[in-house]
Amino acid sequence: MIAIGGLRERLLGSIVSGDAARNVALGSAPPKYSAYLELIQGLRVFTKNQAASRAYFRRAIALDSALVPAYGVLAATYTNARMFDTAERVIAVLDGQRAHLSSYDRLSLEFLHVHNHYIADEILPLAQETYARGQDPLYAYLTGFGRFACSSRAWRSPRCGSPTRDDFSGWVGQARDVALAQHQLGDYKAELAALERGARLVRLCGIVSK
Repeated sequence: MIAIGGLRERLLGSIVSGDAARNVALGSAPPKYSAYLELIQGLRVFTKNQAASRAYFRRAIALDSALVPAYGVLAATYTNARMFDTAERVIAVLDGQRAHLSSYDRLSLEFLHVHNHYIADEILPLAQETYARGQDPLYAYLTGFGRFACSSRAWRSPRCGSPTRDDFSGWVGQARDVALAQHQLGDYKAELAALERGARLVRLCGIVSK
């Protein structure tokens, strides 16, 4: 029964769909379904409270230690909080599994390393390559953000901050980064429009009260 239960978990994990499933499908093995559900719930909480989302990602990793996206987002919650040493410890655990990772997962791991150290000129090419390989809209956003960070003046990316990934819709960074780019370009009407659109998305996700 234990073996059958484990097989069921992998079979369910192999048929998950949607944007959030895109990069797990490119991993070394189908994820355990219970771990995938924890990952999805963690991504939903991430838009409201990144610190609170960590418990979901930790449970996902405990259930399936090969679930690379869970490491990625967990590390990002620490990087975003400037807790770089803690993020590095999360990445180091995944690094210990490098030999067993798929080529796509190894690429994701390399991205985690440069993202945690905020090496802007390396973030951009890795984000571009990862997006080209997996078409994960999160990396489309990171490509736009990387271009913006590398530029001496604002660079307007058609994808930067675009809420195309259901799990991240309403994340304040999407509106913030587009508005900041528009501000530096001197297009203040577009900046205001980006902020108003972002505020609507944030309210829809219940991040702030109306």
